[in-house]
Amino acid sequence: MGTRDILGPQRGALVAQENEVDFAAKAVQILRDTNLRQRLSVEARTYAQEWSAQQMTTRMLAFYQRVVGQGTAGRRKRVPRAEGRAVQV
Repeated sequence: MGTRDILGPQRGALVAQENEVDFAAKAVQILRDTNLRQRLSVEARTYAQEWSAQQMTTRMLAFYQRVVGQGTAGRRKRVPRAEGRAVQV
């Protein structure tokens, strides 16, 4: 997972291509365009809230509840192996 996976449209950033020219162009664009800079600022603050400790805790709890809910209480489950034989888990 990299910058392009996390940042992008509606997330408070202009993500530059992997070269100095595009990076410099994006930096100059942000410095010159007050409206763009303000919009990105608002977007970034909103997006950052999705990564707050409270939000991450809520997501992790939901994930663990899904994983636990998929288990079978007291029963062993057969999981297929790559070679085609099942294994007791």
